[in-house]
Amino acid sequence: TCQEEPETVAHYLLRCPTYWLHRAVHFVTFGFTGRNLAALLNTDGAMGPLFRYVNATGRLRRIFGEMADLPSQDGQDG
Repeated sequence: TCQEEPETVAHYLLRCPTYWLHRAVHFVTFGFTGRNLAALLNTDGAMGPLFRYVNATGRLRRIFGEMADLPSQDGQDG
């Protein structure tokens, strides 16, 4: 959405200035891990925050609709 570079998965999840606040809110628990695409996509417990990020940005809603929130692995939300 920012038109600053091609929209790749890495750009959308890690660098797009349009979504900086969403990243700060949804990926804060990952610290520096959340700044690495491989770690973000392969870290235990990352799917819930990742889905919430996608929903919050609304970027893929037209294609996929609202993505269901996933409970964390320990049964707690978050």
